[in-house]
Amino acid sequence: MKILFSNYAILDNAGFGRSFMIARELAILGNDVTFLTTLPSNQFFFPYKKEIRDGLLIIAFPDIVPNFMRRTGFGILSFLFKLFYVFINKYDIYHADVGHRPCGGIPILLKKIFTKVTYISEWYNYYGKGGQFDRKKGIKKYTHGLYDLFFEIKEKKYADGIVCLSSAMAEMAKQDGISESKINVINGGADIRSIRFT
Repeated sequence: MKILFSNYAILDNAGFGRSFMIARELAILGNDVTFLTTLPSNQFFFPYKKEIRDGLLIIAFPDIVPNFMRRTGFGILSFLFKLFYVFINKYDIYHADVGHRPCGGIPILLKKIFTKVTYISEWYNYYGKGGQFDRKKGIKKYTHGLYDLFFEIKEKKYADGIVCLSSAMAEMAKQDGISESKINVINGGADIRSIRFT
């Protein structure tokens, strides 16, 4: 199966690991998996940096915004590069973590408007009221926060399937009107490849 993962965050930084590990294991099982992410500000490769890890193709796009914007999925160049990449390549399944952020699932949703694709959105944090929105302060509350309030639930409703980190997130999805048949719980686990027993 040909699978595309769109990661909202930065290569080998916070927000990268969970999705990378799922994608890597799917590649090890014999799937053709591509993983899109963003380069950190101390690296620049044009139009992207490409590497293969355990059979997983990683493509990391450059950006011009600082890391605090890249790591939250608000890159500008990386969004445009991902959008172009998503539109010109065909996959059986399109998967995004933090799908409502521009560098997460928005390129896939835009493709979904014009062509039939199977889109899976991963939901492992709640960004709305009662979640991360309540802890945001200052300008972030009225930029990132308002963006999240507007797009988080809408994006999940357009997805063909939702992957939730916990049963609590699955219940929240149902309360927000997402069909139970679209929801699947994949709990967080341990990175067993990196754990060393002594």
